[in-house]
Amino acid sequence: MKQILACACALVVLACLQRSEPVSGQLTPVCGLEGYDINTLSTASYWDIPVDKSQCLRPIGLPVTNISECHILFSICHPLPSTVCQTPVLSVSVCQAVKLTDGTTQYYVQGLYNTERKFFGNVNGTSYDGFFTSWNGTVINATHCEGNNSNALMEFQCNANAVWNPSNPTSAAVNATVQLGCENLITVKYSGACYAPPTIAPNVCQLPPFDIDRLSTGFDYWSAMVDPVHCIGTTPSSSCLMAFAFCHPLPPNVTTLDSPCTQEPTAVCQIDRESQQAQSFSLGMFSGESRFIAKKEEGLAGFLVEYFNGSTTAACPKGSRSKLTFNCDPNATWTNSDISQYTKVINLVVKGDCEIEVTFNYSGACVPVGPLCELPPFDIDRLSTGFDYWTAVVDPVHCIGSTPTSSCLMAFSFCHALPANVTIPGSPCTKEPTAACQIDAQSAQSFSLGMFSSKALFIAKDQQGVGGFYVNYTNGSTTTACPKGTTSSLVFNCDPNATWTDRDITKYTKVINTVGQGECVVVVNFNYSGACVPVGPIVGGRKISPVGWILMGIFFFVVLTYLLVGSLYQYFAVGARGVEILPNSAFWMNFGKLVLEGCTFSLGIISCHCFKDGGYSKVETQYDKI
Repeated sequence: MKQILACACALVVLACLQRSEPVSGQLTPVCGLEGYDINTLSTASYWDIPVDKSQCLRPIGLPVTNISECHILFSICHPLPSTVCQTPVLSVSVCQAVKLTDGTTQYYVQGLYNTERKFFGNVNGTSYDGFFTSWNGTVINATHCEGNNSNALMEFQCNANAVWNPSNPTSAAVNATVQLGCENLITVKYSGACYAPPTIAPNVCQLPPFDIDRLSTGFDYWSAMVDPVHCIGTTPSSSCLMAFAFCHPLPPNVTTLDSPCTQEPTAVCQIDRESQQAQSFSLGMFSGESRFIAKKEEGLAGFLVEYFNGSTTAACPKGSRSKLTFNCDPNATWTNSDISQYTKVINLVVKGDCEIEVTFNYSGACVPVGPLCELPPFDIDRLSTGFDYWTAVVDPVHCIGSTPTSSCLMAFSFCHALPANVTIPGSPCTKEPTAACQIDAQSAQSFSLGMFSSKALFIAKDQQGVGGFYVNYTNGSTTTACPKGTTSSLVFNCDPNATWTDRDITKYTKVINTVGQGECVVVVNFNYSGACVPVGPIVGGRKISPVGWILMGIFFFVVLTYLLVGSLYQYFAVGARGVEILPNSAFWMNFGKLVLEGCTFSLGIISCHCFKDGGYSKVETQYDKI
């Protein structure tokens, strides 16, 4: 038994010492670069580039005439098979195979496989143009590299006609150039190095009812100056710049050529203009899978998006990521690429992991006017478009909370949230989308009487829709007087003279507030001309619809035209006079008789009468006697 266990252990040790072969199709997470085809490179077990014999490594003192052929063998995203580069070194990515005239082959390791080795994009002017990667090799003692460390840099240049075939390793050699030695520069042409914009996953740049399209098409990137205390890394001597792109990577001309923000597709980049090359790095990589997400289930409080896998720096050794939040502000229209005035940045560094939280004020984060603002036959449109908000001065006894020394102000908006500039900065009415807000400028008390919601529909007060309408807003602020929150009910009553031509609608407003078991309800009654049903003709106690009037008008127009044109024709063309001047006078004179005969005929058919001798007579029905 002991002998069996010893043999088994020996087999295990030998298996561990054997060189591990790559699993087909198993790629490391770094084997990708948005916009380029890395997959084709990785599917081949290896690639082969024949090179000039004079450049090849060879044993010191061996004449070049003793070399029969020389090859650069390399693999992408996995090690070379052990049968291709026959060396005792494990996990090789780049190998030089030198075949001698005596039939033997010398192998030199010039690049070791590394799971953390990445690809980086090249930049040509203002566009991406190919990519590159590099490997660190081993110490080599040979001609052209005597006792030095070796490495390899491979640059992939765009050529649409250079299609690499994984089943033909030498297809990589077309138009390839090499400079061999301890430091190897290998330049290849490859169709997959032609930059193609990353494919965006379906619906990534859509989040109804928000306006995501303007973020991606307004400018190719957006920028904001950031206070030095919120810049990652050593605080620069002046404010740093942050650049943002949505639904596509930042263009390569935003930062310096050698910065991480250009070497890989980046969504968020920090740039220090004074030391640009040293202080420019990614705060989050662009990904076609980074989706915009509504902040709330109802999709009313704006939206957010997150980007990961940013640069590792001395301050962020575990990398960086960004969380971008968009809050509703109807006035933040983003008409310029510089959005500093709408941007607030906070950075958090926890155990080497850096997270950047950026908050934007953005009009596209507001819910636009939609079907919720329709209630025929009432005029809801004027409420949402007349002014962006309405105000009313309210008697102190109807203000929520401690009675202020003077009247409070209430602000209302319909079909959209209140603009951010209406209330006191930092108040509950600005932190979340609000429909009704109470403001006391003297005591700086400002809180929500009800949150805006797309589910808050306008409703007619009665089934006939003639008694005005109302809308309710819930989830208002909790206060000392209202620990269970605040709800507002806005009621619109008909008043033809209340045209709401001014923002101040105090004279049309009456407020009542009730407090019951810690929950406050504010009832606001408005007199409003748009709550009146449009006046129209009434028939039988009901108004005739406009469609009915149109049909009646068409009917009478046709009749009058018929009589007028027909009478003129009879008078001038036929010479008729008197009653005969009417068109088809004989028909109309017998019209009553014809109608009577038609009714009699129909009645005869129904009652089993039949036509006989030019008239109608009853036919006796006889039944066989039983």
